[in-house]
Parts: sequence; C-alpha cells; structure tokens
Amino acid sequence: IQAAYIMAMQRPRSYDQSRIKILEACSRPSFAEKVEYSKPVGGGKPIVGPSIRFAELALREWGNISYESQVVYDDEITRRISVAITDLETNTTFSASIQLNKTVERKKTDGREVVGERINSYGDKVYIVKATEDEIMNKQAAAISKTLRNEGLRLIPQDIIEEAIERARETVKKRDKADPDAARKKLADAFASLRVMPADLEKYLGHPLGQTSPAELQDLRSIYQTIKDGEAKWSDYVSPQGEESADAAAAKEKLHSLKKRIKEQAVSADESESGLLHKAEREPGEEG
Repeated sequence: IQAAYIMAMQRPRSYDQSRIKILEACSRPSFAEKVEYSKPVGGGKPIVGPSIRFAELALREWGNISYESQVVYDDEITRRISVAITDLETNTTFSASIQLNKTVERKKTDGREVVGERINSYGDKVYIVKATEDEIMNKQAAAISKTLRNEGLRLIPQDIIEEAIERARETVKKRDKADPDAARKKLADAFASLRVMPADLEKYLGHPLGQTSPAELQDLRSIYQTIKDGEAKWSDYVSPQGEESADAAAAKEKLHSLKKRIKEQAVSADESESGLLHKAEREPGEEG
C-alpha cells in the first residue's frame, strides 16, 4: 500500500492528458457504441448513464487509482463482498458492500436443487435453484464491476464524464449517418448473439427495423450493452404492458366499487341514526 502511494506521488496524473485520452477513446466508433447503458426501473423512464466498459477505461486513463474486493462473509445461501476504490493522489476512498444470493432462476430443473419457484411477467413458472460455483463467480464478477462503475466514477470530474458521453454520441451518430443500413445490420447481429431476434426488436420498436431512427439505434445500443454487462434481461424491457394495464384497470374498478359500497353504507348509517334521533325527539320520555 505504501509503495502504491509513493509511485502515485512520483508519477502524478496530468488532468489534461487524461481527459484527452478518454475523449480519444470515445472518438473510436467501436468503443463509442459501448459508452452508455439503459436500464428500466419499474414502469417509468429508463435510467441512462455511463456503462461499465466506459468506467473501466476512464479509471485506467485517469490513473493512480487502486481498488480491492474482499469476501467478508460466506455461507450456503449468501456471500457478502466489500469493495473499496481509492484515489492514491487525493487519498479519497469510496466503498460499498455487496450481498449475493447463491441462487439462479431456470425454466428447467434437470439435475438442479430447487429452493423455490415463482411466476414471471409472462405468466410462466420459473424455478429458483442453487447456483453452481461458475454461476456464483459470474454473478460476483458482474456485481463487482457494477460497484466499481458506481463508486469509481465519483473520483473523476463530472464535466469530463459528460463531455466524453457527448463525444461518443457524436461519433456513433456520424457513423450511422454515413451508413445506416450497416448500423442496423450490426445491431441486429449483436442482439441475435443474445438470442433476441429481429422480430423481437420490431415488436419493441413498434415498426420494421428498416424504419429505425438514429435515436432508436442509440437506445437499442444502450439496451444491448446493459444486457451484455449482466445488469438487465431483455424481458425487463418487454414486459407485457397490455396485461399490466388490464390488471391496473381491474384493480382500479375494484377500488371504485369498494369506495361506492362504503359510501352507501355510510349514507345508510346516517339515515338510520337520523331516524332514531327523530324518534327520540317525538318520544322524549323513552330512552335507548
């Protein structure tokens, strides 16, 4: 640790050089298309931001940054990992704790130990099974990378990050404008490698791929990068909205009916009480 700090003092980073290197990387089309991610949150607008791949490059070019991850707890069900990232020049440290469940969801249970089951958004039954060591390591690597992205980018000035993202968007937009057909084909091939077919993309867009706009291409690229990095699944973007709307309408109708019934009961109670009071006024000698 002491040696790392000494080397950082002997070779301090250059703000301008680090910025230029990050922007140069974002000027390469092959990297620029990996700079952003788009993750759905609930039923609202998706969150868009710098991707894990961008964070890895930015931290490397920024220089003199150290990180470590350590398993602090491990049993048959969960694994807890502590991740810390430090700027060796400013001695600034950000850390986070990760908890991983040692289970995965599968549609088939061949040779797997089942610990539970649930119904997914498509109405299909999926089984929660114990994860293999390889599956646990994949989940762990993805979780650590996500944490390093979230915590590490806090060490880099926000204006550099915003400038880099804007440069990447301009780079991709310029390439798409030069050859839009090639861009669509490349994107369709990329999604096909994730078992998301062109028909699925057209259903998501609501029109044929040939009519895809530059903004939609960028949106699809962000989605692809998010799925590839393991932060989301395609099903997260295409949950059956029609079924959700029907359920919401049914719930709303049920609530309205309940309110109406309560109101009618309240009116009936008021009328009964009014009748009793009226009777009591006519017969003051009687009680009860």
